Amino acid sequence: MIFSLFLPENLRNLQRLTYRLGFLGPIIIICGSFLTAMAYTGKIGERYSFLNHFISELGEVGVSEWALVFNFSLFFGGLCITCFLLGVATTFRNSFGWIFGALGLVTGFSGSLVGIFPMNNLAAHIPVAMWFFRSALIASILFAIHFLVSKQSKFSRWTGIPAASISVITFIFLFVLEPVSVFENPQVLTVGRPRFWLIALLEWGIFFAIMIWVLTSSFDLYIQMRKTS
Repeated sequence: MIFSLFLPENLRNLQRLTYRLGFLGPIIIICGSFLTAMAYTGKIGERYSFLNHFISELGEVGVSEWALVFNFSLFFGGLCITCFLLGVATTFRNSFGWIFGALGLVTGFSGSLVGIFPMNNLAAHIPVAMWFFRSALIASILFAIHFLVSKQSKFSRWTGIPAASISVITFIFLFVLEPVSVFENPQVLTVGRPRFWLIALLEWGIFFAIMIWVLTSSFDLYIQMRKTS
């Protein structure tokens, strides 16, 4: 039964669903994030700033006015991106596809779970968020390397550029700035918050790099399908 998915017409239908979900997921998450940021008022009455606030603060129940909007958008948008990543994995049709599919499943689903376990539940939130960042790092590295060594792909080589940017930013975020240490001292999120906070800004950099990669890869898959139709 599963092998019927790899019939030409079924593959085209799967790829069509893949790029549609790749458009839908980021749109849901971006809209939810910006709407929540505009309504946000922090613990000391401050407005939300992309320069010194973490993404997860948008979903902090009891602080962020539209926390439920953000968390729902992250959950449902994350599920769309999870299915997109699994669809991307089917385009490789080799062992790399299985590896990328497994990483995509962990990355997308853990990203969705961040919406289920928001920042006010740090005991669950931090492990889930770390799973997301670490699996996203490995997946983006493999995707970028794939385009350096493979001559056959459904995607154009330039889609490896945003994937590589995810790798670089995420590596610095995880292993140079060590974000977990920030949440071990929550007081810094109020009285000790700097006006320009590199670690928060890099987290948003990862966010936008992932959204750009998903959107551009979806658009590229759409163009490739148009050319072969």
